[in-house]
Amino acid sequence: MNIDFLGLIKENKTALIGIIVVNIFISLLYALNATKTWTARAYLLPPEDRHVQALNIAAQEVVSSNYAFSVREVYPVFIRNIQSRKYQREFFFSNDISKYFPDTKPERAFEENFHHAIGLKLDAKISQRKTRAENFLTVSYVSTDPEVAAKILNQYIDMVMQRTSKELADTVNTIISNRKKSYEADLVSKTDLAEKITKDKIYRLQEALAIATKLGIRDRQVLSDNSTTINMNQNEITNQSKLYLYGTEALLAEINSLKERKIEAPFVLGLRDLEARIDALDKIRVNESDIKPASIDQYAVEPSVRTSPKRKQIVFLGTVFGFFLAFIFLLAKSFIFRKV
Repeated sequence: MNIDFLGLIKENKTALIGIIVVNIFISLLYALNATKTWTARAYLLPPEDRHVQALNIAAQEVVSSNYAFSVREVYPVFIRNIQSRKYQREFFFSNDISKYFPDTKPERAFEENFHHAIGLKLDAKISQRKTRAENFLTVSYVSTDPEVAAKILNQYIDMVMQRTSKELADTVNTIISNRKKSYEADLVSKTDLAEKITKDKIYRLQEALAIATKLGIRDRQVLSDNSTTINMNQNEITNQSKLYLYGTEALLAEINSLKERKIEAPFVLGLRDLEARIDALDKIRVNESDIKPASIDQYAVEPSVRTSPKRKQIVFLGTVFGFFLAFIFLLAKSFIFRKV
């Protein structure tokens, strides 16, 4: 049996129009009453070289002249931190951001109204293939209040900038502190070793003095064997078996001189250089205020265009759905008509 769809449409015209109108009305009602949201956006770029120069100057003092904190090392730290739940939670709870939201449970307010409302997008806009990288960062925040959206987003970016600057400064300052401690330990070690060497030398000289006394050698003896070398250097004594040939007077004078020595520093090779390095490291410190891990291309401004609801789109989709339901209604009627 053939079904006359045009006839069915004419016969059920009122019902079909009703279905479509009801759907349009429902979608319009939803569009007018749906929660309004606005999206604030801030635009960031990698830092300039001068913004990380303080890190390089300090790092080169303790690492090497070729070491450098490049922009490509600093900028990813900022991007990582701005996505960090740790910093998001710190900002949300320390600034009592939950007061802007009706949800009375702070944890749920954080998840739904802040953590999920923060968006990040990286764009690669460098044409050269060798240097192509995702540098242009857009940070967005969705809120039911356009003024609050821009305010919260800018405050959060400023906090992450400050925390990242502090993190980078602390990293270099820790390297400096560790290097200073290493030099100080080396200084103490060299001083202690010098004291032990001096004591060892005194023992050797005392033994040589005892031999010279027994042999009655009072003055220094000149040997005919030119191959024999006697060295009384404080750090090295060669051919000590013949040290007694210096004679009792010289040996006794040397022993008394070493015993009366009050400090070892002037006699330790390289000690003053270590002290100079320690003093230099004492004067090197990176201030977080001298570092910028990112450049603000544009702070977020109060958005004037609503993000949602998109009323025209909602009404359009409601209308389309109304026609679809009307078509289903016709199919159902035709099926019933066929059965009859």
